[in-house]
Order: sequence, then structure tokens, then C-alpha cells
Amino acid sequence: MSKMTLKPDQAVLVLVDIQGKLAALMHQRELLYKQLSRLVQGALLFDIPIIWNEQLPEKLGPTISEVADLLPGLQPIPKASFSCYGEPAFVEALEKTGR
Repeated sequence: MSKMTLKPDQAVLVLVDIQGKLAALMHQRELLYKQLSRLVQGALLFDIPIIWNEQLPEKLGPTISEVADLLPGLQPIPKASFSCYGEPAFVEALEKTGR
């Protein structure tokens, strides 16, 4: 059995629905927010592309500030479908990464 190693030049970080009303309901949300912040900071440090999605932001609110504040140059991709692949803008953004 061969061991796969993820390399930064092959990776993409996809942030999915980390929004106020949803995130506030998560178990151990403070720990979750802290770990998500670390994950985003690591991706930025290694120049890993980040694709940021929000489910029905007009109803569920924006991404938590602990994450959104780390992404000043990015805009979230709003989506109405459960899967990110149901949103053409996500598929296009993913394809643009070449990863």
C-alpha cells in the first residue's frame, strides 16, 4: 500500500458555510473558530488557494469574523445548493486553481 503525501502546490482550501447562524450551533464552537483561523493562516502562509463559500448568506448571515477578517482580498461565493458543485462560480474558481 503506497502512502500519499499532500503537497502545498497541489492543495486547495475550501471553506464551506462557516456562517453565524450555522457556526453558532456547532459543538465547541470557540475551539472550531480557533482551528479554522489556524487553517486559514497556514493556507495563506503556504500560498494555498482558498475558495470561500456561503450558503444563502441573505438568510444565514455572513461568515464568522474570526475567518472572514483573515481574507480581506477574497469574496465569498454565495450558493443556494447544498453542494458547492451546484454553484457554477465555485466550479469555475476551482478549475482556475489548476489543482
